[in-house]
Amino acid sequence: MIPRVAIRGHSFIGAGAYYLHDKKKDTSERVGWVETHNLPTRDGEKAMKVMAFTAMNADQIKRNAGVPLTGRKPKTGDCYSFSLAWNPEQNPDKEEMMTASFNTLEKLGLQEHQSVMVYHQETDHPHVHVICNLVNPDTGKRAKLYNDYLVFSEWAEAKELEDGKVYCEERVINNKVRRGEDLSPHQKSIREEQKTKRTERKELVDALYKHSDSGKAFASALKMNGYILAEGDRRGYVVVDDQGDIYSLSRMLKGVKALDLKNRLATCENIGMAKVVSDDIKYSDPDKSEIDQQIKLEQDALEYANNKHLKDSFKADTAKRNVVDNSNAIRANVIRQLESNKLFQMLEFERKQSNNLIKANDEYFDALQISQSEDTLAELIKERNELRGMFTKRRKEELERQISDVEREIKESNTRLDSQLSAFKLKLKEDKDLYMGQFENVDIDEKVREIQLLRQRELDDAMKKSREHNKPDNDKSMDIEP
Repeated sequence: MIPRVAIRGHSFIGAGAYYLHDKKKDTSERVGWVETHNLPTRDGEKAMKVMAFTAMNADQIKRNAGVPLTGRKPKTGDCYSFSLAWNPEQNPDKEEMMTASFNTLEKLGLQEHQSVMVYHQETDHPHVHVICNLVNPDTGKRAKLYNDYLVFSEWAEAKELEDGKVYCEERVINNKVRRGEDLSPHQKSIREEQKTKRTERKELVDALYKHSDSGKAFASALKMNGYILAEGDRRGYVVVDDQGDIYSLSRMLKGVKALDLKNRLATCENIGMAKVVSDDIKYSDPDKSEIDQQIKLEQDALEYANNKHLKDSFKADTAKRNVVDNSNAIRANVIRQLESNKLFQMLEFERKQSNNLIKANDEYFDALQISQSEDTLAELIKERNELRGMFTKRRKEELERQISDVEREIKESNTRLDSQLSAFKLKLKEDKDLYMGQFENVDIDEKVREIQLLRQRELDDAMKKSREHNKPDNDKSMDIEP
């Protein structure tokens, strides 16, 4: 059992676009089933909208429930999601997955909150995603989660012991250390091995950073050693290994200031979000086999060029041409990265706009004020029309003044509301165009040609070095370029 907590978001609609559909597509083939909890609908799309409405109207829910509007406004989002993944050897049914989801919600104290459970069936390991609203739908109060990672870790360990087989021994060791319990000799050896790997990884990344003269060179060096530079959430820049695990970059660099790191890596382009890169590595992808084949061809060609004599250069050149000409995998990779960046730019746009939405929602209480003023106006007019008798002249004049004031108030509120709506919609459109405009005129063919040219140059350089290294001193013919 592997629980994973996703980065907290502000957009339930964005979460629905990701979890309720195939990656970067409108289809939903990877979704096996969807269930909702504490929601008036079983439709996943509608459920996300209901949760978004609940979160945006938390203050009004508090008023209705008599809860004071105190406390600081949270900086993190109300959209909390996590996944539960079983080992490929296991074959849990829907009931078991639902039970595990409810148990974890109860452990976190979220059993009374709105949530959506989505089962994905595109990988060899069964897993379910749980998207939960941190705002209580009855009280409007926001749940505060402390040490949720430890809660998941202890629950997963107990779950595996209950099922009769421990699949993640590292988790058992870490939990023992947290509880101050003694480790067995075997567990101590595993922990030492983990410590050695951490040290080696830290020394490698630190050396690559110090020996690179730019952010692009550092990113390339990381990639050659099995790591991908990515952008984290709270941890700034991170690196992702070939297993999809994420590590903080700043913790692995000695004596490097955060500002210096940021300035150097600012030149890097197309840095993906850590969660996206990690998911692409962990979960299967239709183009992965073709891309893996392309990488293998490149590696074989490089190895061939570095170890063969010049007399075999014709064969090496043939291998090089096969690599460069195989543009299908390159094109698929370019398109995949472009679509991935496009999707998460949209999610990032929605996240940044959520504060504006909340602010606009507060400003739109003018609409509520207008409604209340109209009710007041109707009552005043009714009272004025019902006045009778010779002693009601003063009261009637007073009512006329009040009616005039309320009518003016309604007119001013309508003007403010129209102005707010127009300005917000215009700003929203401008921001969206700015975010998404960079993807409109991307020349895929040009990017493929750039990658092909870069790989061809790398292979040419490798074969040239190989020829110089293996060239006999007495063979002058070796100086002739093929």
